[in-house]
Amino acid sequence: MTDSTLVVHCKSKDDDLGEHVINAGGNYNWSFKENLLQTTLFWCNFSSKHGQATGDVFWPEQQSWLADQCVGHNCIWTAGDQGISLHYNPTNTNNLMYRWK
Repeated sequence: MTDSTLVVHCKSKDDDLGEHVINAGGNYNWSFKENLLQTTLFWCNFSSKHGQATGDVFWPEQQSWLADQCVGHNCIWTAGDQGISLHYNPTNTNNLMYRWK
């Protein structure tokens, strides 16, 4: 995303990671352990000059779609001019998941 800061606020049922302001080209990361029942869910609110987006960034799975995207349990979400994308490590591509509103 060019010429814009990104404000990110991520939460789970048990944890509020607070609001973070990320400058263009910057990053924000965190790590966590899933709960014993593997029902951990994190979601984030994103805002920039392009608008706002909200969506899940980690969720419990019946299949392995998210795990396949996040090789080595390293999920990379990127903000672009169209919205928020999940980086697919094996092909080095970004899949748009949440459009700016």
